[in-house]
Amino acid sequence: MVETLSNLMPWFFAAALVAGIVYLVASLFLGGFGADADLGVDSADLPIDALNTGEEAMGIGCNVIAAFCIGVGSMGLLGTAFQWNLLLTMLMSLLFGLLLGRVIQRGMRFVMRQQSNDLLTPQRLIGTTARITVNIPAERMGEAMVEGEERIKYPAKNIVNEPLSKGDIVIIEEVRAGRLIVRKTNT
Repeated sequence: MVETLSNLMPWFFAAALVAGIVYLVASLFLGGFGADADLGVDSADLPIDALNTGEEAMGIGCNVIAAFCIGVGSMGLLGTAFQWNLLLTMLMSLLFGLLLGRVIQRGMRFVMRQQSNDLLTPQRLIGTTARITVNIPAERMGEAMVEGEERIKYPAKNIVNEPLSKGDIVIIEEVRAGRLIVRKTNT
């Protein structure tokens, strides 16, 4: 029984490796399969996240599962090629798959955080304050800086067609095509 299992393990590891690589290559060229390839399993529900840092839970996407398969397959094939003990090969391949999947999940979380900046949405900007960074003549465009977690400069124009001076504090009334329409505060 153990000998039969040992003979089948290279095929299992090769299949896992090929499946993971095929999925990642296909998703690279085809943009993934389906509108949202998240399986809906929150990482907060898994025992591996018992030491969660309090960050928002992120689902286990198909890319993470594909990375797990690649890790399991590659380490399993390495173990069978070097004729490691069957139990050691299985254990090492599972650990390497979990590690690789976790690294991919963290990397994807980092990328998603970089791409989803709440400060950039027009709805979040309206009603907030900004500081004028250059003198703006009446009826002309200038520049304002929104300061929060990050400092971001935007083109800005006064809504009442009056000049604004460098350092003036303004309230954002509207956002049109990435440009701030502002009004000087009374202070």
